[in-house]
Formats: sequence, C-alpha cells, structure tokens
Amino acid sequence: MSTKTLILTVLSESEAKAVRSVFNLNDECCVADDKYPVFLCPDNGGSGKATLVACIVDKGNVDAVIATNYLLSKFCPDEAILVGTCAGRPDETKAGDVVVSRLGVHDYGQSTLVEGQAIRFDDTHHSRDLARRFAFQKSNKDLEVKWWPLILSNALKLDLKCLDGIQARLFDKAVASGSQIIDESKMKVLTDANASIFAADQDSAGFARSCEEKKVEWLVVRGVSDCGDRTERKEQATLAAIAAATLVKLYLESASEPGTCQSASKLDDKLSGTLGCTHIWTPTRGNEHQENDDRNKKKLSVIGESSGTTIRLLAQSGYSYLCPRGVFFEKVEAHLKQGGTFNVLISNLFAGDCALSGKEAYHRQAKYNMSLAGYYELKEEFNEQINLRTISFDPIATILITNAYCFYEPYTHILSEREKLLFVSFEMLFDKNAAEHGYLLMKKYFSHLYKNASELS
Repeated sequence: MSTKTLILTVLSESEAKAVRSVFNLNDECCVADDKYPVFLCPDNGGSGKATLVACIVDKGNVDAVIATNYLLSKFCPDEAILVGTCAGRPDETKAGDVVVSRLGVHDYGQSTLVEGQAIRFDDTHHSRDLARRFAFQKSNKDLEVKWWPLILSNALKLDLKCLDGIQARLFDKAVASGSQIIDESKMKVLTDANASIFAADQDSAGFARSCEEKKVEWLVVRGVSDCGDRTERKEQATLAAIAAATLVKLYLESASEPGTCQSASKLDDKLSGTLGCTHIWTPTRGNEHQENDDRNKKKLSVIGESSGTTIRLLAQSGYSYLCPRGVFFEKVEAHLKQGGTFNVLISNLFAGDCALSGKEAYHRQAKYNMSLAGYYELKEEFNEQINLRTISFDPIATILITNAYCFYEPYTHILSEREKLLFVSFEMLFDKNAAEHGYLLMKKYFSHLYKNASELS
C-alpha cells in the first residue's frame, strides 16, 4: 500500500475516538494489523496514495518510539502527523485551541519540573517542510469559515457537550514533551525555560525522534484540553482532539485542491526547483537562539566540507570569521591549513556611507579592529591564501559562498537596533546541486563587488 500520510493518535477512548469520528472511520475501514488499530481513510483526495490513521494505544514517549518505528517501517508514508491533546499554557491558550509544532518539540526527558531548578532539554526536534506547508492554513481565508462549524458537527456526532469558553485558535509554536503529568506549576517551569512552548504532552518527543531516524516528514498537532487542571482535561479531551483532527483534515483536503494550499507547493517549487533555495532559517520570538544555533551548525559543517576550495564572504565586519573569538574562526583557520583560500569583502568603517558616530560607531569600531587583527594574524601565516578588500558602503546582506552552497542573510533591521535585538534577520541556503540559478546569482554579485573593491593597505 502506497501511503501519503500516516496520522497517529493515542488513547483509543478519547483521542483516537475523536480522530476516527472526524475522518469517518468505522470498523469496515480497519486494515488488518496484529499490533495496532489502523484505519484506511475512504477519501484520499484522488492522489493515488492512502491516508491511514493508527492508534499507538499506550501513552508515553517510550511507547511512542516503539509504535512509530513499527508503523513507519510497515507503511512507509511520505509524512506522519501526531494528533491528540495537550496541556496548554494558561497565560496564552484556552481549551479548544490547537498548537502546531512549527517551532519544534523540546524533549525534557525525566526532568521533575520544579520551580527554581534548571531544566535540561535532552533534545530538540524540528519539523521543517511539512510545518511550513501546514502553516498556510493560518492564512487560508476558508479556515475560520469551515473549522469551527466542522468542530461542532463532529462534536454532535459523538453527543459531546460543548462547554462554555471553548474556542478554536491556531498557534504555530513549540511543544514540550517528557515523562511528567503537567499541572499549571510544571507548565510555568517549561514556559519560563523557553517562551516558545505553548503545549506539553508525553508522546511527541518519541514520535518526532522516530520520524527523524526514519527520515520521514513529521508534524505534531495538539488540541488544548486543559491548562493544568486534570478535571477539565477529562471533560474536554475529546473535543480538543476533534479540534486538532479537524484542522488536519482541512489541511489534507486543501493540499489536494487547486488554488488553496497548492500555493505552498508552488512556492517550494520556485525556491528549490528554480533558485535552489533548500532551507530558510526564520527566527521568531522565543526560538531566536535555536534558529541561530541551527544555521551556525550548518555553516560550520559546510566550511569543514570545503577543503582545498575558495570560500567567499561579504559582510559588514567579518567578525564571526576573522576574529579569533568568532564562532567560525577555527573552521576558517582549519580550511586554510588544508590548502583552501578565503576571499573576504567588508565595509570600510571610515569611508563613504559607512561613517558613523556615537555609541554605534564605538561598537562597530571595536568589531572592525578585532576583525582586522585576526585577518593580519591569518595573513602572516597563510599569505596569499587569504585576501581582504573593502567597500565604501554597508552591504544589504551577509553572503557566504562555498564550492556548493551559498548562505544569504539580509539585513532587515535598523543598524542601531542590532545592538538591542539578536538574530532578527532570516537566512536562506542556496544549494548548487539542487539548482544553480540562485547560487550563481550570488556568486556573480560577489565577484562584481570584489573586482571593484579596494585592496586593504
């Protein structure tokens, strides 16, 4: 059986029951399996590939790993979505809201979640492409028209009482997952540790880990059943699961219809198929440092893989690459030791449009001086392998070009604000192996500036 989407859920009497109701799955839809209940959705959108719904049965990250590994191996889906309920953060969410794990799943493991004690997140899992495609739901005008009426109709099918205060809003945030049953105080510990966390459960980390190991696109979609009150959870769990499952169903339907979520795939085609842009790091409030760490890891890896080639850099000061304190300095030094070359283009702090004054000038001057000191240190050891030129204006972006990749980070902020807010710009990765167009545009732009730049005296 060729499977497009595998939807996983937990707890047969609440979450799985709700999902089966939303997708109209009766016993006749059951696919024979000796381990887990699996159901074939009657409408697959005409894609020729099946949508399956499976129940993990037992709650917890360990069981989630075991079940997800088994189901992924057996059905080989293109994508997997974990649907169910969660505890939400009381200062931001209410029952019936849905949290989608666009900002990742943070695994806090066996941490006891005691206020005043530091939390150690064992791992953080990030859903990339599927999360981006799913995010188009939020801008879909049909969502607010269709979503709530479908929630109500599915609730009526199960004869559920729609409690006062229940609502349905969509949050693209992070999910925390670990061993603890969450109450309000434990949720506060999690959100204090990471402000992007809007939901907590006991299954998502195991599910995400298994999907990443199997290289399957994944996403977690959780309906808020409570904000730490276990009594409320019992009353509202099924309705919260309906809200999450209904959202997933709308996504699957719109993805198969022209003119709706097709816009997401068309955008992907243009970015990756034409420009060769295979990744975009997008910092949002609460995940700035994680996104910065992720893109730095990728750059370090790419520089390390560029042995014997020429690396090109356009930047304001080049501090991160030239200063010995910079995050990429050791990799640049190793690159030069392996016979590679490094051509750098930075702003001349004392020429043209770069002239500054006051506090900003002080900080820029300090970084500029440390970059030059690091450059002269490398120049003395590696001579013609490293070259630096200057331009009389601030570039509109930092551009790092290796033999196969180009990193493009536009400056989308006022310079003076940069000292106050870290990582406020997004960054794009162009892969020459995916498509040459974007990579060659950046390379030609750099070559034009470098040819007309001033030699450093």
